[in-house]
Amino acid sequence: MLQLIGGRGRLGQALLRHSGHRNVRLIPREVYENWWQTGSAEQAAHYFAVNATAGDIVCVLSGVLDPNQPQDVHDQVNFALPSHVAEGALEAGLRVVTFGSVMERFMALPNRYVATKARLAERISRLAEGGAPAVHLQIHTLYGGGPPSPFMFLGQMYEALKEQRPFAMSSGRQIREYHHVDDDAVAIKLMLDAGVSGIAHISHGEAITLRDLALGVMKTIGKESQLLLGELPDPPSDNFAGVLERTALLHDVNFRETVPAVAAEMRTALANG
Repeated sequence: MLQLIGGRGRLGQALLRHSGHRNVRLIPREVYENWWQTGSAEQAAHYFAVNATAGDIVCVLSGVLDPNQPQDVHDQVNFALPSHVAEGALEAGLRVVTFGSVMERFMALPNRYVATKARLAERISRLAEGGAPAVHLQIHTLYGGGPPSPFMFLGQMYEALKEQRPFAMSSGRQIREYHHVDDDAVAIKLMLDAGVSGIAHISHGEAITLRDLALGVMKTIGKESQLLLGELPDPPSDNFAGVLERTALLHDVNFRETVPAVAAEMRTALANG
């Protein structure tokens, strides 16, 4: 059984959809919301000893994605809480999965979100090196399962389109992979079934620049004239060169083609806006 912490979010709901709800349990937020505090690993271990069965997998999906949130919030939610959950779940004889970002591999000057996820990756890696059944899965940018988050690139594009105003962006040289959340739910199940441990990434290998993504999406929905390329400066630290090959275990996953799928999600979000 998958035991989900933070299962009400985009990825947790996708895992529910692809499991038929039968082998997934959403742990109530009130149970774990204070597990970032010192000493919480013992509370987590006691909870799982009573409410889980040996062999269950605990997935820590809760997290603060917005890098503009205060540092202490990132430290608590993105590092302390999953660390304590991992320690407690392992003590109870369970497997543990935490989630991070592939940008941990690429950003020389990481933002608050990426920096705390990199710390978490180091923590999980040390546990796995000691023989613990723990894995930190680094994922790419997700879309689908609802409108895009306002602080993210697609969210900013969505807001401009919704308000029928120009969308100003940088040169768009930044490199990304975009993954539909349902495709990643399938990929995660395969990774867990394979028993991966340590640090692993979920990649389809079809990287795209933000420029090509924006041009493709805006053209597909007939709003290319609203795109203002090069109006904003490029970020000082980003991924301008790194591309990952498709994860070996995922060769049979039918990942959606990025531009058409993102454009379809954007149309849906605008129609429901």
